[in-house]
Amino acid sequence: MTISEATRRDLLRFFQAHDIRHNATAIPLAQAGLSKTEPAEIEVQQQGPVSSRISFDAYPQLEDARHLNAHLRKIVGEPYALCVGTVELRKNIWRTAMAWKYLVDQGHTDLPKLIFAGRRGWVTTEFDLLMKGTGDVYGYVSEVKGPTDEELHVLYKNCQFVLMPSVYEGWGLPVGEALAYGKSAVVAENSSLVEVGMALVEYCDAMSVRSIAEAVLRLNDPSHRTTLENKIKTTDLRSWSDVAQDMGQAMYALR
Repeated sequence: MTISEATRRDLLRFFQAHDIRHNATAIPLAQAGLSKTEPAEIEVQQQGPVSSRISFDAYPQLEDARHLNAHLRKIVGEPYALCVGTVELRKNIWRTAMAWKYLVDQGHTDLPKLIFAGRRGWVTTEFDLLMKGTGDVYGYVSEVKGPTDEELHVLYKNCQFVLMPSVYEGWGLPVGEALAYGKSAVVAENSSLVEVGMALVEYCDAMSVRSIAEAVLRLNDPSHRTTLENKIKTTDLRSWSDVAQDMGQAMYALR
């Protein structure tokens, strides 16, 4: 079993190249958001007297922000785009950050901030040098290291759009998570990512800084972004229940 049709095709090519006589079945993963978690008890105890008198129904963003640290509160307080995943070479982080530099250098200073959210991975030297040499791309780019599910929930909920211009993905959970939160995304047109994003995102060439930048510009247009978000609302997204049902049927068929 594979987690996408693209991965299935790759596996079958591997089988053929090595004369392995096996078939494969694709069980695509979900386009679902993160499970909501309750704030830790210590965070509730740390609330001050003002927070206990706020109507969070009237000010929902305050409800999200009251459990965050100062760095995250600052991030969600202004427009930002979100790139979720391990900060590593395969996620194309250098070209993604370079797309912001390219746009600012071209005079597009009305961009949202770019937030990388994930744990540190491998081969990040070029990315780190870029961040250091440009002052975090003129202050437009920052990093949230190792966010919790609760923090990711708030980041997804309040972002303008998501980015996943990866070099390769077996599925691409952050794209599906973005859609589940009603957000569109800038997505690489390769591997399995087209299966996840369907016609609900803006596609780009992962190998081209300019292509990523142009997709960002298209999605930074509020009117176009709203059109895609309205389309997401009317789309039947794939749930984890769908995944479980398909997996059960596939396993039963093997008996």
